[in-house]
Amino acid sequence: MFASLSALIDQALRTDAEAQKRLQAMGRCTIRLELFPLPAIGLRIDDGQLIVEPPEERSDLAVRGHLAAFVRYVLNGRADSIHLEGEGEIAQDLRDFLTTLDIDWEELLSRAVGDVPARLMMRTFEESRQVARNFGATAESNTRDYLHEESGLLPRASELDRFVREVDRLRDDLERFELRLDRIRP
Repeated sequence: MFASLSALIDQALRTDAEAQKRLQAMGRCTIRLELFPLPAIGLRIDDGQLIVEPPEERSDLAVRGHLAAFVRYVLNGRADSIHLEGEGEIAQDLRDFLTTLDIDWEELLSRAVGDVPARLMMRTFEESRQVARNFGATAESNTRDYLHEESGLLPRASELDRFVREVDRLRDDLERFELRLDRIRP
């Protein structure tokens, strides 16, 4: 299993011209990934190569948590739901490597199914991703409009601005009143 996974990852990394250089910059290290619901795996980075192997008990970096939390960590750097143990520099290098990875998925697909089906599959994937983005933006806009305009649960921006101005005015009036009161007192 580990040899097959290593071969698959190696093929994917070969489509990114800079991947091997970035791996070489990381030097030699071992990483233990325990990402639920996947089985634990070990990664060994050596001489610009990423090798998947059985996890070692002691490694330079151990990453534990849920797979979704790890993806959030890679995408935005939030490690709030995962546990990182070991070399912080390796954790940052791994994250940087994964965020800059530029795999040519169409090339990999074309090797498996041919050029035309790979092109159609990638076009369908991109269109689906765009539909999902548009849906997300529309849902966010509709929810915001509902909460502000229809339900009245949240104030509109103009109402909030007016409230803040009134609070500022009231605070200024209170300060002036306190100054007058201090002048009157003996």
